[in-house]
Amino acid sequence: MRYDIAHELRLTYPVPVWEHHVEVRMTPQDNAHQHVHAAALDFDPAGEARSYRDCFGNRVHYCSLIAPHDHLTVRVHAQVETSLDNPFDYAVVAPAREPDWVAESLRAQPRLWDYVLHHSSTTPDLAKLAVPGLAFPTRDPAAPLLDSVMAALEWMGEAIEHAPGFTHAPAKLEEVLTRRAGGCQDLAHLLIGIVRSWGFPARYVMGYQDPGYAEEDEDEQRPHAWAEILLPGAGWRGVDPTTRLVANHTYVAVAIGRDASDGVQGRRGGASRAGGHRGGAGGDAGPVRRRPAGRRRVWPIAYGIWLEGDHTPPMSRVAVSRPYAICHKPSASAWTFNTTPSSPCSSPIARSCTCGARRSAAAPGRAWR
Repeated sequence: MRYDIAHELRLTYPVPVWEHHVEVRMTPQDNAHQHVHAAALDFDPAGEARSYRDCFGNRVHYCSLIAPHDHLTVRVHAQVETSLDNPFDYAVVAPAREPDWVAESLRAQPRLWDYVLHHSSTTPDLAKLAVPGLAFPTRDPAAPLLDSVMAALEWMGEAIEHAPGFTHAPAKLEEVLTRRAGGCQDLAHLLIGIVRSWGFPARYVMGYQDPGYAEEDEDEQRPHAWAEILLPGAGWRGVDPTTRLVANHTYVAVAIGRDASDGVQGRRGGASRAGGHRGGAGGDAGPVRRRPAGRRRVWPIAYGIWLEGDHTPPMSRVAVSRPYAICHKPSASAWTFNTTPSSPCSSPIARSCTCGARRSAAAPGRAWR
């Protein structure tokens, strides 16, 4: 299936900001089952955009906007072709051999341990999580891993009510289990936790599903989240707890991580707030037009992570509460920046400052690279 993706993210600010450092993950994945034929991304105000691949293989674009500005628009246009028509087409490994297959994969690629041992508030160690009335499913050693995964999906469908929608900050899994309801992100986190408790690698995926195949209104496009499981004999395969389906060519992956806290997050329309800025609903879903020769035009929603107000390397992710200023106290030994503008500052590049809130190794006015 071939997709034309037009994506626009707009952020507006109630007061001008400057020294703005932004990082986005908006370019779809390019892998064995998904090929990006072309992709272009630009910033408004214009900035020198650069890119790198993070430790999870995501394409990350970043830019520094030094001059004051009251808005930010990021646009991406991509042509993507997906080819995983049959996700069950692989050499099946006998259930008794599956743990050995995974052990060999972990020895060959130690990086995979991140997807087994990592725990957070969204993907906690289920063995240490006691929720009254819930008994987490276990793996049947006599059955293929995929059968146990699908059985876990059935259990999730009965135990947790799906709440449509998408949030910028997914809830703690314990809260989701307590209220017995969660969105696609929460369900993905729960499935990841279950599979990891069996000793198998699982990871989080941000992307979108072809609206023509989604269970909800096909004219509405929204960000989507699902899990990927390292299936013996197959490699990574997407499993969608929301639809209880194995992902095929109707899914387009944008970014992956151990969980949503790895920067694999997004927003859907409405107002999004990160400190003093207001995000307009750029990229809201419009009608999906079917195109000839199996082509579709999909209007995805904004996803990505934002770096604001820090002079840190690209791999660090920092959320600053409001527009900031940089200054240098005469008595200080290092440059500092603050996030609570109040008193006047003598620095020519700062409008207001309280000095000393935090320290940065970068000099004032220097664009982060």
